[in-house]
Amino acid sequence: MRSIDIHAHLTPQCFWRTTEGSGDWHTVRREQDARGRQYAVVGGRRQELPPRARWTPEERLADMDSLGVDIHVVSPYSGFYNYHLDTAIAVATSHDANNEIRDMITNWPDRFAGLATAERPTFCKQFRPGSAMNCAIHSPAAEKRGVRRVHDGVDIELRDVAADDVDLSGRAQNSAT
Repeated sequence: MRSIDIHAHLTPQCFWRTTEGSGDWHTVRREQDARGRQYAVVGGRRQELPPRARWTPEERLADMDSLGVDIHVVSPYSGFYNYHLDTAIAVATSHDANNEIRDMITNWPDRFAGLATAERPTFCKQFRPGSAMNCAIHSPAAEKRGVRRVHDGVDIELRDVAADDVDLSGRAQNSAT
């Protein structure tokens, strides 16, 4: 029997690289306390990052192997949904996180499936064929396994969805494509 971890959060590697030292990632900063704990500072809110949050895909795969987990369904770290920030920042951070998830499911299609995050203020504008979100949630290997991605109340079938197929509540319609 295959083991699938359906709750595997990702803190994008681009966040770690960009915030090294005193840099920021789309206004998001990183701090470390005297005990060595890492924090993301998002819109003035300080959020502790778990040690595993820094793992590369290869480190994640090694941990999965050690635990006997076949597949991780990867989703962005909830602290980076950024719904409370300016729309441009939410779009940029979602784009980066979704692209990293897309790269993981492209490079290791038998080990990773993905859940994309949608920036609520512009969901209908951003979700279109070829967009970062659409690319991140579509994986032919996952489709063969029958894996569906559901994230933050958004139910998306494994197919290209045009902006006209998405209603204002952010749910994919059942229209044929």
